[in-house]
Amino acid sequence: MTPRRIVAVLFLGPMVAMPHATNSSPSESAINNGLSSDNSNLETVAAFSRISHSGTSEVHSFNTSSPEEIHSFNTSSQAEIHSFNTSSPAEVRSFDTSSSGGAAVDGQAIPMIPYLYPNDQRTEAIFCRKAGNPGCGGDATGGVVTFGNIRQAQGCSITPTVTIPRSFVRDIDRLRSLPGAADTLVSMLISGFEAYHARGYAGEVLQCIHRADHVSVRWLHLHTFCGSGRFEGMPGSISQCARMSSLDDAGRIAREWAR
Repeated sequence: MTPRRIVAVLFLGPMVAMPHATNSSPSESAINNGLSSDNSNLETVAAFSRISHSGTSEVHSFNTSSPEEIHSFNTSSQAEIHSFNTSSPAEVRSFDTSSSGGAAVDGQAIPMIPYLYPNDQRTEAIFCRKAGNPGCGGDATGGVVTFGNIRQAQGCSITPTVTIPRSFVRDIDRLRSLPGAADTLVSMLISGFEAYHARGYAGEVLQCIHRADHVSVRWLHLHTFCGSGRFEGMPGSISQCARMSSLDDAGRIAREWAR
């Protein structure tokens, strides 16, 4: 039997818990300035270590050899820990906006943008595989996917969910530049809302997306958690958040966020 292969990527630097900074570091600014409105400058990002907004470093570790695939990553910002389990079908819910089952089928879908670095060990590559993005050998043509985050939100009895577009969109600012942004947000909001309620929750939820200058994973992702909770500094100045009590709220929230 082949032993499990564990790949650890260590970015040297002190591991300390720091609050979110309001200004990017010089290195972070270099990364952001290197990102164009298309995929042509993604190598600029690949050349950098992942740097948190306080200038501290992160350690990401993944175990991809187990059939019960669990991916964990630890960022230095507020000792932030995310863990996702993709082994259970119940943990993954998706909307395909290219088909009759899509939440945004009557609207305009964003283009399918392949992720260009599927073989790296960054969290973006993990999201790529979860999304079925063509850059990772998937066959997705559109839509979104929702999965569980086993880290607990403060004040919530049910753990949050994470929703991502299947197309590679690095953050909310990039999404706003694409046609079909509002429709994609509608799909994400509906998928997150329904997945969180499917876990046994009833009532209003908080839907939050980190602002572009406060992301640690450069693949747009929506956090859904209980209406009275707090999660990774959200709600707060580092994020855009909205309260959602029914599916009818999705269009209004999406239009506000897409501006």
